[in-house]
Amino acid sequence: MALGALSLLLGGAAASGISDRERAMRAQVGDPVPVLVASRAIAAGSRIGSGSLAIRQVPRRWVPAGILNRVDQAYGMVATVGIPEGAYISTGAWRDPGSDRASGLAADERVATVIAFAPPDSMRPGMRVDVVIARTGSAPVLALRAVEVLGVRSPSSGVDDGGGHRVEADLKTKIPGALRLAEAGGAAAEIRLLPIGGDG
Repeated sequence: MALGALSLLLGGAAASGISDRERAMRAQVGDPVPVLVASRAIAAGSRIGSGSLAIRQVPRRWVPAGILNRVDQAYGMVATVGIPEGAYISTGAWRDPGSDRASGLAADERVATVIAFAPPDSMRPGMRVDVVIARTGSAPVLALRAVEVLGVRSPSSGVDDGGGHRVEADLKTKIPGALRLAEAGGAAAEIRLLPIGGDG
């Protein structure tokens, strides 16, 4: 009897300790919230079906801004970028198939995805930006003018400690511009996006 009582007492103490740790962790990261993720890889330009979407519960602190939380928000839309399996579905990752904003690239146009510095909270789909490229040991150059932003989201790298706020952006540009951006990315050059007043 004594051993049984002691076991119950120790078990209760252990459960209480776990509960305290869970409460402390929840206080740090926030309560779980629903987020929309890709249940399988979604190719750029493809229609997003319900079978490609799932809801996951993630602590609030770990959810980037602009992440959707319901299947109906993206169902039937067209992916503007390739979305890996398990990735969050953000507001910049899709377009309405009935919208003219990002539909129908011309034969000489491409969508270039870049990781770039931009002023915090300044970027949104539909706006236009100038693109500045800076290589180590060289002066920055204005590489592209007034290109349209098709999508924007937070990259996993987050905020750089010395250069400002990083974003991952999908830019609509002519083929030479897309090649220039690809070359800059491959050379680890710094890319900066300078928003132009108004939406273009």
